[in-house]
Amino acid sequence: MKWRDPLILVALLLALWQLAYWAVGDVALRSPAATARVLGAMLGDPRFTPHLRETFAAFAQGFVIALAVGLAIGVPLGAARYAGEVAEPILVALYSIPKVTLYPVILLVFGIGMPAKVAFGAIHGIVPISIFAMNAIRNINPTHLRTARVLRLPAWTLAARILFPAALPRSSPASASASRSR
Repeated sequence: MKWRDPLILVALLLALWQLAYWAVGDVALRSPAATARVLGAMLGDPRFTPHLRETFAAFAQGFVIALAVGLAIGVPLGAARYAGEVAEPILVALYSIPKVTLYPVILLVFGIGMPAKVAFGAIHGIVPISIFAMNAIRNINPTHLRTARVLRLPAWTLAARILFPAALPRSSPASASASRSR
């Protein structure tokens, strides 16, 4: 049943798009059908494939870098409560800076090409991942941490078995219990 909500939202957005097209015409907007035709033609053009491949490669590399750096920042800050309380407003302030303003600096440092695309993509993800990881670590059940302390788990085991899994997104409690009962 949960799959219906996104489909209803997509259908509603397409209907609103079509209504806006009928209201303003070709002057300011293309219809959803015309956009789909152009997209199909672009995807069918063999000259488009290398660009699509490069975009996906830049996205994947930027995501991996953002994930690694974001977790490397967020997990220790979440584990050290006072450091996290000091760093969180700084991270939020950094995130509020429009990333487009950093693009000239990125071009100067990395040049034009794939490294600049990867760096620009990574910059978009580092701060949100850090903030989410920090808050996830802060909200770990204290019983898990006390148990780890009693078991005298080494730091790497604590990180691998308790801290990093807590930083990962999880599904809602209802779906998690349903998947466990299967």
